[in-house]
Amino acid sequence: MPKIAVLGAGLAGLSSAYEFSKKGFEVTVFEKNPQEGGLAKSISGKGFLSDLGPHRFHPKNKELVEYLESELGINFIERKRKSQIFLKGKFINYPLELTNILQSVPLSDSIAMLVDYASAKIFPGKNNDSFEDWTQNRFGKKIYNTFFKGYTEKILGLDCTKISKDWSEQRIKLLDLKSILKSFSGNNSSGPEGTFFYPEKGGVGSFSKRFAEKISKHGGKILFNSKIKKIAKKNNSISGISYEHNGKNISEKFDFVVSTIPLKNLAELSDAPKNVIESASQLKFRGIVFVYLALNKKNVSDNHWIYFPEKDFFCNRISEPQNFSEKNTQNISVVCAEITCNFGDKIWNEKDDVIISKTISSLSRAGLFNESEVISSTVLREPFVYPILDLDYKKNLANARSYANSFQNLKCIGRSGSFSYQNMDASLEQGIEAAKAAVKIISNTRR
Repeated sequence: MPKIAVLGAGLAGLSSAYEFSKKGFEVTVFEKNPQEGGLAKSISGKGFLSDLGPHRFHPKNKELVEYLESELGINFIERKRKSQIFLKGKFINYPLELTNILQSVPLSDSIAMLVDYASAKIFPGKNNDSFEDWTQNRFGKKIYNTFFKGYTEKILGLDCTKISKDWSEQRIKLLDLKSILKSFSGNNSSGPEGTFFYPEKGGVGSFSKRFAEKISKHGGKILFNSKIKKIAKKNNSISGISYEHNGKNISEKFDFVVSTIPLKNLAELSDAPKNVIESASQLKFRGIVFVYLALNKKNVSDNHWIYFPEKDFFCNRISEPQNFSEKNTQNISVVCAEITCNFGDKIWNEKDDVIISKTISSLSRAGLFNESEVISSTVLREPFVYPILDLDYKKNLANARSYANSFQNLKCIGRSGSFSYQNMDASLEQGIEAAKAAVKIISNTRR
């Protein structure tokens, strides 16, 4: 049978590997970490289980829900989304609602927002290149500066004039900002994204765990703590993988490769032309330092997550796993705080106790809990979380993708592999579709 290599054991890689294994292909999944799941893994602490920040499953394709239920045996519960913004000492409902805005900001600011918004609709700007241009042209300067500028710059670490409009189109849609328009017209419905699915037990990490179990049952291998050393190529094909595992250096030939690793890594490992490596190196990611605080109280709020756009707050978002499923915690509440940073910068390299102290100080200042209620704390770092869509990313991505697409037996998928801001459902679909496409390619080449 054909041999398949899958680089990365996140949702995209595992869903692809699972589809291959079902068809009897010889599958090997390479994962540098000791655990499957990637950004969709769940971690366990004393008395709690939590994801890496808030993960909600709300696919447009409802067949994906049925797929996970039937293929993996996932038991879903349905939740009505509840989220807020903490701004200028007040909690504002998100998606934004006109009545809540009027109650939360001074009357002069509310009037200015309405006038500014109307002006933007009547006299929209012509330049739409940057995040700032795109957002101001649709919502006006006042709404943009109040609600979106600070949070976006905290997430990506760039001035909004240097961020592509594509981040607006992806992120704003994901955050339901269209509800702003509805609220101003008197319609406060949050629409189809107001509800989402979530596993009753095991967090979103249960997806990956079940995939891994099924892959192993079908004879596939998942090599944790493995390191890819070289990707060999011949003509227009990937011919093999050299890797290190359990202290041994091994080289194997593969018929097809599915890659979920960053394009920069792919280019370097496959000895791509210099210009490709240079382009791929410009496709950068923001990392996150996650701080988990176990608290001696029932819960902090009834929100699934809360945004903190102001720069004087250390974290940019928190989530509460117990509000996603009551089975995520036992007699305590947990807050997962996210601090965005760059790999290797001051925040990334800061000592855990300093990061914990700053996080507790910020959140207690918001009135969410007292420092005396903190039972325990855990810090976790993830380097590749948000793709930075700067003004030049399209040009660099096109060059890197052109190189990857030149190989007839290679598919690049997932958030890192495709350098796109996407949710779990998109990664799952990419993995499934990549396997289907690969099967056709392999069949055609073997005729």
